[in-house]
Amino acid sequence: MKPAISVTLDKAKMRSVERAVAETPRALPRIMVRSLRRTAAGGRTQLDREIRVELSIKKRAVMRRIVDEVKASSANWVWRLGISRTRVSLGSFRHRWSKRKGVTYAIRKGLKRRVPRAFVQRNPNARDDTPDAVFRRQQRGGSLVPRYPLVFLRGPSLGQVLTDAPAKLRRVEQTGTQRLEREVFGQITLHLQRRWPR
Repeated sequence: MKPAISVTLDKAKMRSVERAVAETPRALPRIMVRSLRRTAAGGRTQLDREIRVELSIKKRAVMRRIVDEVKASSANWVWRLGISRTRVSLGSFRHRWSKRKGVTYAIRKGLKRRVPRAFVQRNPNARDDTPDAVFRRQQRGGSLVPRYPLVFLRGPSLGQVLTDAPAKLRRVEQTGTQRLEREVFGQITLHLQRRWPR
């Protein structure tokens, strides 16, 4: 698993936050954890969009692979998102099945490939990335042997196919820092309004 995005406030902004809630110091951990949680949710959505601009992949498959490497807690005010290295089901990418040609799929937009003799089996109750699973019968040499078991086909992991992953992660991290500042000061405003209602 590869660390992707780590967002936290710098020391100067942290001191200003501490001064704002100086009279109720116990509120600070709650404010920070809530703000980091909302920031991480926004970062996850943005990273998903950045990835799907380049790849022909379903949102569900991407979101399952954007994971929380470190979750914020009252003692640790950092939230780190990572991208899992597990391979993606081939059925999660854009694909088309033909009984004559097999399965045609595209990992990157505009680049199609074909798997001869493959087929798609749909399972609406599947817990994998997609209800569409792509299979191919195991072969001996170049000939198809009907008795051989089926092979579940997977594509690459997201990290293997993203061309400009560092740039994508930097953009998400920069936006995440700005989002965290807005969330923190929004939560402080809400806290002060509740403490001293007009």
